[in-house]
Amino acid sequence: MSTTRTSTATKLEVPAPDKFKGQATDAKQFIRRLETHYSATSNADVNDQRKIAYALLLIDDNSDAFYWKKLLLERAEGDMML
Repeated sequence: MSTTRTSTATKLEVPAPDKFKGQATDAKQFIRRLETHYSATSNADVNDQRKIAYALLLIDDNSDAFYWKKLLLERAEGDMML
């Protein structure tokens, strides 16, 4: 007797990657987690600007990387004003 299992779920529940604390030694791992997240959530083909915006949200505001986050967000805000 053969049984076929059918899943009713249409999407995986994928948790967001951990926040980036700003340590240079963790940068490659953070980028790999982002790439895996984009792939698992079917966002691998999303444009780079949206991927960068999402990555910026995951930079901890208390980290050394916050300066770069703030700089990029201000630059993006200025571009939107043009």
